[in-house]
Amino acid sequence: METTLNAAQDLLFRFRTLTPVVQTSEKDANDKAKLRTMRTFFDDSETPGEIPILSGNSFRGRMRRILAYATWQSLDIDIQEVYANGTGALKETFHILTSGGTLGSGEKPMDRSIVAAVQNLLPILTLFGGSYAGSMHHGKIAVMNAKPATLDLRSTFPRHVPEEWFENRASGSTFTRGRETKGTGGDFTIYRHPDRHIVELPEVEAKAEPKEGEKSAANAYRNMPVSYDYILPGTTMIWQVVAGNDLTPLEWSMLGFAIQKVVAFPFLGGKLQAGNGHVEWLDVPDDPRLSAEPFQDYLFSRRDELRALLTHPKGLFRGLLTSGEE
Repeated sequence: METTLNAAQDLLFRFRTLTPVVQTSEKDANDKAKLRTMRTFFDDSETPGEIPILSGNSFRGRMRRILAYATWQSLDIDIQEVYANGTGALKETFHILTSGGTLGSGEKPMDRSIVAAVQNLLPILTLFGGSYAGSMHHGKIAVMNAKPATLDLRSTFPRHVPEEWFENRASGSTFTRGRETKGTGGDFTIYRHPDRHIVELPEVEAKAEPKEGEKSAANAYRNMPVSYDYILPGTTMIWQVVAGNDLTPLEWSMLGFAIQKVVAFPFLGGKLQAGNGHVEWLDVPDDPRLSAEPFQDYLFSRRDELRALLTHPKGLFRGLLTSGEE
């Protein structure tokens, strides 16, 4: 679904959690990671409360790295050889593409024409923005937090989100709160297998008390203690990407390529090794501008030029300066 607004365009996504989803933020006083939440006001209350979220910055970083690694792969650039074994300037190139760069103290802004020339060749810089060439640069998209699609949060979403996307349940029922109810000293959430929410495992009757001297038989389906909170399976969530009206066709295609890769890998959050993070995407924007082909064609058509820029030992911007300008 795509909706045109006065100054920007909303790309709306809806997904459902199939297993527990965990994304942590800061640590508590006992050095245990906390489930990522945010405080907000609910439609049916004047008192703010906590809701679970999946961070927009996390989505944004994932999409940036998807595009960066796809670019290097398409250009047959050996990342380890070029960047790990390369100069400090090359390592800076790697960091700019994967993380948006850094802004060192006292670093002077570079010539605008040089910066614009590099941005023209690498639209990932204008799509996401970042700190490079001695300046801060705004991106053309805003990536929002994913939040539960519950009626008590209706006013926190754009008005044009379909009403049928929302569930008549309290947002507080979408995640566990063991940290609130049982403290942080030990195991507080009981959960066995994430898979139980996909295929219900047999119930096991309680074993009779063992006779004196006998050991009780292990229960094959026994619960195991878990010491972290999580978003509950079966929770529907809405994610929003806001695209500025100044996106070029190539930037739209790059955005579409990144979105396709995010949706194609149906896991979000962390603790994947424990079976967490499995989601199903229910609604994804259908917009021809999000076709990945223009981006892929661009990498092929400008292959030599892009390879030279991305592997230049003096980095992205110094490499375009003439010897007289240095």
